[in-house]
Amino acid sequence: PAQNTLVRSVSFLPERGQQLETFLKNVPDQPPHNAVELYQSEPGYLNVLAGEMHTSIAAEFTGDWNDVSLMLNKHVFLRLLSEGHTKIEMADNRIPILASGGTGRYVTMPLYQPKSKETTQIQTQNQPQTEETKMEHNEMKVVSAPVQTAALKQEPEANPMEELNSAIESFRLKLRIAWDESSVLARKVKEVQIAQKQKERDFIQAKRAIERIRMVSGF
Repeated sequence: PAQNTLVRSVSFLPERGQQLETFLKNVPDQPPHNAVELYQSEPGYLNVLAGEMHTSIAAEFTGDWNDVSLMLNKHVFLRLLSEGHTKIEMADNRIPILASGGTGRYVTMPLYQPKSKETTQIQTQNQPQTEETKMEHNEMKVVSAPVQTAALKQEPEANPMEELNSAIESFRLKLRIAWDESSVLARKVKEVQIAQKQKERDFIQAKRAIERIRMVSGF
């Protein structure tokens, strides 16, 4: 995104980012979007709401955050924090956000937040139409019945690009976790092998020492 379109930002210390990362890892998935909402709860504090769980950290804000919140996918937010980013910049329009302060710069799309719309009801009523016909000195009046129509609720359509982006970020995060676990496992296997070799060397040295003692003692 162009820098001049990023009209507001929030930044926090790396320790606070680690605090958020720990919090998000304990938040259960809430498909399909795993939404996490960020907003300014009070001056100097960033509130993070994930379903029924929430936390807040000290943060610095620029721009107007009144009645403004940022909705991100949980796994996207975790990836952002895991790369050490401590500043998030966003615009008014629905364009990608920019995260910085860590490894490189991170660009991602926020989740779509449809504005709440009250269902309106439209009533149309035809004007009474009268038809007068003289028939044996009697008047007949025909009035059309009122017609009432209700506006249909418009459900927000899911954005396929957002779902794809969320799925990719989730997959990347799982791959990274699997890679970290495999690295730890490989390191443990290597440590066991080294310990086993050390035991074998100790056994050989002890055996040789016993043989030397026998030779010296004549047994």
